[in-house]
Parts: sequence; C-alpha cells; structure tokens
Amino acid sequence: MSGSPANGQPLLTHLTLTPKTYEIDFSGVLSNLVHVKWLEDLRLAMLSQYLPLPALMQQDTVPMIARTEIQYKSPIRLFDVVSGTAWLKSLGRTSWELSATFVIVGHNRIAAEATQHGLFINMKTHRPVRVPDALTRLFQQTVGIVSD
Repeated sequence: MSGSPANGQPLLTHLTLTPKTYEIDFSGVLSNLVHVKWLEDLRLAMLSQYLPLPALMQQDTVPMIARTEIQYKSPIRLFDVVSGTAWLKSLGRTSWELSATFVIVGHNRIAAEATQHGLFINMKTHRPVRVPDALTRLFQQTVGIVSD
C-alpha cells in the first residue's frame, strides 16, 4: 500500500485499483466521478499509514479538501488494472497539497493526474488550524529539512 519517500515524493502511497461494473458509464469507460473516489481512497490510505484519522479526531482536528483538479489523459476500461500513486507535494502552516497519478498497468499509460488542496480544521469551530506537528515533522524529514 505505502512505501518510503522516493523521487521527491513525501508520504508516497500506492493502491492497486480496478473498475467495478457499476463504475463504467454508458460509453464503456470509467466514470469521471470514480477518479474523485479513488483520490479519497489514496488520501485515506496515506492518513492511515502516516497520520491516523482516529487520532486526529481525538484532537478535534480533521483534514478538509478545498479544491480538486483532475486532468483526464486516457480512458480506463472495465478489467484495466490501475496503479494509483499519491504523495504530499507541499505543506504549509495550515494547508497541504496532494498530487496523484493513475496509470493503466497493462499499457503503462497515464490515465489521469490530479491535485488536491486542503487544510486542517477544528471539528467544533470549523475554523482552520495549524497542520499537525507530527505531519510537519514527517514531511520535513522526507524532504530533508532539518528543524531546530
């Protein structure tokens, strides 16, 4: 599912994905909506590995998506095996940016590239909060930033 950072891709996370029959639209290709679901699957896998959501919620903190952008490059069809890869591209004081690619394994062809921008919010106030220290430290370690 996940691996250590490589090629400048902190918090690198992988999932193998396959379209379900109900995810294929009338033209015989994967519905665009499924890419958004797969992004969520990748993001949750990343959180599970590096910053478990239950622990965050105990601190009344949750991640929130502010924007999702997807570039569709090649259609995914039923029975295609897709490698989904996501990593944390950047991390600010209160915001984060995740990048992802979906590659059709049998053809080694990029099907889509995506970015998600988000922040962390307090569950009670719904106001932005600082990125959790544990995530900041992990990100800095994987990109080679040394802090005091």
